[in-house]
Amino acid sequence: MQKLKAALTVLTFAFLSVLTGCEAGGRRLLTVDFQPGQTLRYKFMSSRDIEVDWSFAQDDAKKAKSKVDKSHESMEMVVAYTPVEVGRYGLTTIKATCESVKVRRKQRRSTKDAVESLSGKSFIITVSPTGKIEDYSQLDELIREIGKKAFRTGGREGRIKNPDMIGDFVATQWF
Repeated sequence: MQKLKAALTVLTFAFLSVLTGCEAGGRRLLTVDFQPGQTLRYKFMSSRDIEVDWSFAQDDAKKAKSKVDKSHESMEMVVAYTPVEVGRYGLTTIKATCESVKVRRKQRRSTKDAVESLSGKSFIITVSPTGKIEDYSQLDELIREIGKKAFRTGGREGRIKNPDMIGDFVATQWF
């Protein structure tokens, strides 16, 4: 009888440990599970309203003059993720292809956004079972490539940075 009580106590303790251990600190362990031959498509959308207030005061006696520039920009992007090599318990190699990228801007001067050049481009990443990118060298190279396209050249002013949504692309792919 005493052995039965001891066994039940141990089992109860183990069961409670598992239940409380899963919720310790509010963290949960999720895994990334790609199936061979199955392409996943995600649509990413990002938008923001920008307001720049150019207020200035000529001196304390005069009222501040104000000029506000308002603009809006948004990006819609579809990326297809195809597993190239699926590791059963290890790393998975994934080919990501930017199928479409559309950027819209509402402002005075609007040029083509550097991220729009990503349409049709691909990169390979290697991901751990927990979703951490282990090899991002091709993604890094692609980001550098589009970063160079964000600058205007040839004018009297020299190199001028155009507005871009590269940070939005990085945020959607890296994290």
